[in-house]
Amino acid sequence: MTSVINYLGSFIEWYRPVSLAELLNLRHTYPGNASKLVFGNTRVQIETKYQQIEYPRLISLTFIDELKQLERTKHSFIFGAGVTLTRLQSTLILWKNQMASDAGVDICQALLDQLKHFGSTQIRNVVSIGGNIINPLSTSDLSPIFQAADALLELHSINSGVRRVPFRDYLMPHHCVSIKDDEILVAIHIPFPQASSANAYRRPVSHGQQSIPERPINQKVVGSSLLHQSAYLHTTGEAKYTNDIPQLQNTLHAALVLSKQSYARIKHIDISAASNVPGFVSYVSHTDVPSRNDFGAVVHDEEVFASSIVQCVGTIIGLVVCESERSAQMASRLIQIDYEPLTPIILTIDEAISHKSFLGNELQLQRGDLATGFGNADNTLEGVVLIGGQEHFYLETNCCMAVPSNDNGELTLYSSTQDL
Repeated sequence: MTSVINYLGSFIEWYRPVSLAELLNLRHTYPGNASKLVFGNTRVQIETKYQQIEYPRLISLTFIDELKQLERTKHSFIFGAGVTLTRLQSTLILWKNQMASDAGVDICQALLDQLKHFGSTQIRNVVSIGGNIINPLSTSDLSPIFQAADALLELHSINSGVRRVPFRDYLMPHHCVSIKDDEILVAIHIPFPQASSANAYRRPVSHGQQSIPERPINQKVVGSSLLHQSAYLHTTGEAKYTNDIPQLQNTLHAALVLSKQSYARIKHIDISAASNVPGFVSYVSHTDVPSRNDFGAVVHDEEVFASSIVQCVGTIIGLVVCESERSAQMASRLIQIDYEPLTPIILTIDEAISHKSFLGNELQLQRGDLATGFGNADNTLEGVVLIGGQEHFYLETNCCMAVPSNDNGELTLYSSTQDL
């Protein structure tokens, strides 16, 4: 009979139980932060990369059938916590088409309206309902629906047995949730609304009509869904990524050392703590490339490694080289840098203008006379639009592999970026 699979790495343990009983035993043995439950693993990777959270054990939930139930009874929906959002979406569409009465139809439609905006198809294929609930994110797309529908969460543990918690009581302030350290979210129960709570009035369906002329041949591409050039390779698993290249013997791994100050002068760099990490090989900085430390797309006006001044948080200061990727990442976080804060710290465009901090000679493309156009206009609209920054989280790791190709000092580079 198949049982728990366990792998022990240098820094982390990985478990894959195949039954709820095995999962409960593992969670009982390793409660709270002693282990982390993963399904699609998207949230854990964000925490590991951007928040430097280290989990000693990961427990995969992808092979536990008890978490994958999808059931529609006379009075409620039951969603297993391990059901992927893609499977939930397709099942809700089926149920909505089958249900003749109003009971539950509005819930189906509300969830479907939210799911179509949830991440991308690739994300919905791997993330689970439970993962969206266990991680108490204020940006959760499903939490408002579960609260409005008076959902109940079915929680299991060896110590407490089975208990059901109203979703409204589950979410707590400050991104906390009401769940015990050894409990497992098994299912979500959504009761159908009572007849007395149905909508008294319904607005008639709106109707409209618009005639669209046939597009001329020279506009055929406009509005069409075109395949990405490498779409078939990606969707069939045939695409080769940098991480798919087998590692050669004596391969070394590098991790970036980034600035934690927004605008400062580097006074001193201490690598002593990093050098004690097992597998540490070297630290690389601007002193190792004294005559080739500049780069740029057109004009070489940026430094590869900051030599004296860091201009922003995330400025590359150096590289830590180790015998393993994990060791390199650990060592890079142990580099101690002494900064001298500088002023002014510029965070907005208005502040940059007031301090006359410009990027240099601007490039202009001009056609027509803007002043004349505004002068002849019947009406002129003026205003200010502010757009906040957005941090992208790509599922593909950004990496580069350099292989010595001959004795002349040449390197063959395999890069995951679109440009070198």
